[in-house]
Amino acid sequence: MPESFPYSAARACLDDGLARMGLEAVDKGTREALLIYLAEMLRWGKVHNLTGVVEPLDMVRRHLLDSLAFLPFLPAGAVVDVGSGAGLPGIPLAAARPEQEFFLVEPGVKRAAFLQHIRARLQLSSVMVCAARVESADLPASPDVLVSRATAPVPRFLRMVDHLLRPGTRLLLAKGPGWQAEIAQCPPEVTGDLGVHHLEIPGIPGRVILDWRVPPGPVRQGASGRLGR
Repeated sequence: MPESFPYSAARACLDDGLARMGLEAVDKGTREALLIYLAEMLRWGKVHNLTGVVEPLDMVRRHLLDSLAFLPFLPAGAVVDVGSGAGLPGIPLAAARPEQEFFLVEPGVKRAAFLQHIRARLQLSSVMVCAARVESADLPASPDVLVSRATAPVPRFLRMVDHLLRPGTRLLLAKGPGWQAEIAQCPPEVTGDLGVHHLEIPGIPGRVILDWRVPPGPVRQGASGRLGR
């Protein structure tokens, strides 16, 4: 851990946040790994633009806690993190669920290189980095779960991942206060079965996770896709 990284303050902030979110089950080893991850993100960020958040305690809240908020809703199975960026939420989730398979999709070359580095640094053998756009990435034909934070408005996100949707595919999307306006533009087959989980993340008001499972029925292939254009 670099001497410049405020380890004690960051660890206290992480421990307090997890307790307040009811995530005390995140073990000591995972918490240590998450702080190494933040320290590496800061170190790489001095050269590469990985994230706009650079204050360590703010990073704990906006990166770690916001990502770990997915845990209570994350089912088993292969997870695709669409637009992973610096690994959010995929890296924190993979650290907490080492037995689960994660595909981190990130087209940015420098960010994808960081993801490869942190995968090796934390020995996350269940993590695969896909340095491509989700439309062309080498992914499982029908992943169990798609997760994302702030990749695109919901209607556009659905079009981006249309080729991956199968009956039973689960979508978990973290959103801020403007989520209702995005949902108003979605087709009725989404809005009719959409779950909304209101989150209580210390220092980050108004966060929700939108939760949708693709319903049973035939999947239309081709240009129009299941959800249209």
